[in-house]
Amino acid sequence: MTDTVDTIKAGDDEQVVQGIAVTFMATYDIVQRAKEIGANLIITHEPTYYNHEDKVGWLAEDAVFAAKKRLVDESGVTIFRFHDYCHRRVPDFILLGMLEALGWQEYSSKEQPKSPLFVTIPGMTLRDIANHVKESLGAPFVRVVGKDELVCRRIGLLSGYGGVGARAIPFFHNDDLDLVIAGEGPEWETPEYVRDAVAAGFAKGLIVVGHQKSEEAGMQSVANYLRDRFKDIPVSFLGGHQALRVM
Repeated sequence: MTDTVDTIKAGDDEQVVQGIAVTFMATYDIVQRAKEIGANLIITHEPTYYNHEDKVGWLAEDAVFAAKKRLVDESGVTIFRFHDYCHRRVPDFILLGMLEALGWQEYSSKEQPKSPLFVTIPGMTLRDIANHVKESLGAPFVRVVGKDELVCRRIGLLSGYGGVGARAIPFFHNDDLDLVIAGEGPEWETPEYVRDAVAAGFAKGLIVVGHQKSEEAGMQSVANYLRDRFKDIPVSFLGGHQALRVM
């Protein structure tokens, strides 16, 4: 694959790997934690330098970028981004982790192994599902559109930026979904579609989890995968990063 962001972002790609730290994002804190546990390879799902392609020219004079780059350089860690392959794998690592964290493996649809992942669960109210999602994914809050008492069975899981309207909205009609659980997307797209659906009398719901919390469990799955295959190398999952906090 040539058109990919999955490349080495920092460090020496020839150094012997002493330990692996898998994470959602290689933040300043994560780099420090990786160094503390002796991991010299960080596998991150999202970019290190604040844009999808990790371009740094526009940050050349930025003091925060300089501080982080200095930390990365001095730590001796190599940072590899594992994003595109993660999503193009069948089954998608990220959705698989989300599915496992929710405990819905037995309800997953076999005819749709990639994104979106459809599940058909025993009926649960939207309120109960929202609480289950928060607890299972470790989300401090979720954003919900729909009636609390709506009973949902047919659900679509869309991680990361999967809540974009042109992607998410057709599944409600084409695949007869009661509910979509997504990471994020423009607020004027899928949320307003579902709000209009409810106002017009359709039994539909939406739960927006946030990008990080919809994908972090998937990187835990990556860590488990690597741990099974590289038994002589310590593999750690470093989670808990919270870019935004609830006030």
